[in-house]
Amino acid sequence: MSDGLPVGTPRIQPFLSYLDVSAAVDCLTEAFGFRVEDSQSGPAGTLEHAVLDLYDGRVMARRTTDPQPPSGSLTYVYVDDVDAHFRNARSAGTVEILTEPTDQPWGDRVYDAHDVGGHQWAFAQRLRDAATDA
Repeated sequence: MSDGLPVGTPRIQPFLSYLDVSAAVDCLTEAFGFRVEDSQSGPAGTLEHAVLDLYDGRVMARRTTDPQPPSGSLTYVYVDDVDAHFRNARSAGTVEILTEPTDQPWGDRVYDAHDVGGHQWAFAQRLRDAATDA
């Protein structure tokens, strides 16, 4: 343990709810490049919970029975090559692309997508420091 946390565990971990955790895991791994760190199935064999990592970040997926789509949140993730990431996400066919990669005034190149559960994601690559770009 380090600082009261299990070794390698980020302090902030979004917990996302999905009707079908298996479909969510497939979507997040195929389209966005997450890798499954851990998962737990219930007594009926249905995937109930999954821990997914990308770079040094982590999200958790849990099963819900609430059919209402999520609202009011966006998960912002930095990647090494946002254009390649975008091409992979689009070709996976499991996400809804909301915007194509676009340079932003704050120095990031960003695209937005919804996953199979309706969660909104923004993937970004830092191109320049806007504070020094006068």
